[in-house]
Amino acid sequence: MRYPLAIALIFFVLVIAAMAQVAEKRISIQDTDRYIVFPVKDSDPRVIARILSAGTSIDRFTISLALGEPDYWVFFDASKYRGQTLTVRLDGNAGKEMLNRVRADSSYPGQENVYKEKLRPQTAFSSQRGWINDPNGLIYYGGEYHMFYQHNPFGWTHANMHWGTPSAPTCCTGRNCPRIVYTGTGAGIFRHGNCGSEQHSRIPAERR
Repeated sequence: MRYPLAIALIFFVLVIAAMAQVAEKRISIQDTDRYIVFPVKDSDPRVIARILSAGTSIDRFTISLALGEPDYWVFFDASKYRGQTLTVRLDGNAGKEMLNRVRADSSYPGQENVYKEKLRPQTAFSSQRGWINDPNGLIYYGGEYHMFYQHNPFGWTHANMHWGTPSAPTCCTGRNCPRIVYTGTGAGIFRHGNCGSEQHSRIPAERR
């Protein structure tokens, strides 16, 4: 009987240790909030973060959360979760102090200067924050130009691949629309859509 008891005890200790390694923060999304904001410093260690609603993961990504002064801030659009409480959870050995400055807000720090930066392209599309690459679906439909692209909204490295989609009435201007697809698993996936609008998601094949 000693060996099964010892094995059970070891398993229990390992489970407790694993639970102790998970840092999390509950964030109430008020009516005036739009974002959950994250401070980023690219030289700091990368951690795995999850955002959960009622225990269900709604996003999973890697991020270099700033331990000191951040290089910049990134955001998760939480506007559809107003009136709810979301949980930000860090996996691995991340400490709870890394979540101290993660919060809900109506804007993100530095937003007032976005698209006004000295080196920001003004006649080519760029996202508000993060890595972009691999433009796809360059089409003109319904009086607007549309584009899909791969996007890491949480940093400047090739990771956390989301599909982004800007649209604009002219080819030299554009607006960022909500990210459409993200599996959180690294699996490849594609779905038609624009700005999350169903009426634009069924573009006739002959018009694509």
